[in-house]
Amino acid sequence: MLRRRLLRFKRRRQRLSYQVRPKEDGRNKTAQAVDLLFLVGFVWLAALMLLAKIYSISLALPASVFLAAAAGAAASHYQRRKRELRRQRYRLWLAGQRCREEIKKIKTREELAVFVSLLFAQLPQFTDLQVHQKGGQKALRLDEAVAISAKYRGVPVGVQCLPPAAGQQEEIKLLQSFQRALQERGLKSALVVVPGAVRADVRRLIAGLRKKYRVVVLNEERLVELALQAGRQPAAEDRQEGVAGHSRPEPVHKLVLEQKKGLRYLLAAGVLWFIYLVSPPAGLWGGFYPVLMAVNIALGAACFIFHWKDEDAFGLEDLEP
Repeated sequence: MLRRRLLRFKRRRQRLSYQVRPKEDGRNKTAQAVDLLFLVGFVWLAALMLLAKIYSISLALPASVFLAAAAGAAASHYQRRKRELRRQRYRLWLAGQRCREEIKKIKTREELAVFVSLLFAQLPQFTDLQVHQKGGQKALRLDEAVAISAKYRGVPVGVQCLPPAAGQQEEIKLLQSFQRALQERGLKSALVVVPGAVRADVRRLIAGLRKKYRVVVLNEERLVELALQAGRQPAAEDRQEGVAGHSRPEPVHKLVLEQKKGLRYLLAAGVLWFIYLVSPPAGLWGGFYPVLMAVNIALGAACFIFHWKDEDAFGLEDLEP
């Protein structure tokens, strides 16, 4: 429950990065350089006045110069990082605008199913992808009950597509057929793709589906999220193999901060705390126990933060049991 709430919070923050155009810095490089020089001069003067009261001027002067130089280097790095983040946000916002334009061009149910299936094919979370086509048709004609079936993190999922050009009666008919298919196939998770406006009757039918199934609605914004995420995925062979077919060794920090090790670190800290509370070791070992407890707690928290930060906030976590 906590993980899902954190992912929703992360998704809301990510959504701003491609929905809102980033503000441009109106100041030129000369103005930024003047600000940097002013900061360096202020830090140098403040450090010199403070250190001169404590140490001699021969020691305070080089120390204040060192502090001012360190502050200037840190501020310069911050400026460069800020400019790079602004450029990244602008590229992400521009990519989001292009995705929206592409989604708005979709009119038929077949076009929508092709678009969604191509997205799923590029995302490693989705496997066993299958587009359900009516038999005996040369052109692509989708099954009315289920447009696409796949597995999301190993969980079977049925997908129904409601194109923007569909009328209200057609959408209701498609959702009713979808509900019967979910029951017949024994599926518990479902995706309903609605890139256009959701009508009141359709919203009520989806609410009824959610009483029996785990249903996630993919509206235009969530389709944009998936498209942007799919564009950032490396090739499958690059993820699995290195040069000349050899497996790439895992980085040390990933081995130490594996997701499954987080609870183990916290359990180890709990065991150490219990031993220390019941029978505290004497001597040097007694001082090591608090240190080991702190290290295990820090590693457990780092595992959680590392994987939460690295996890993709799709908004599809409700599909999981």
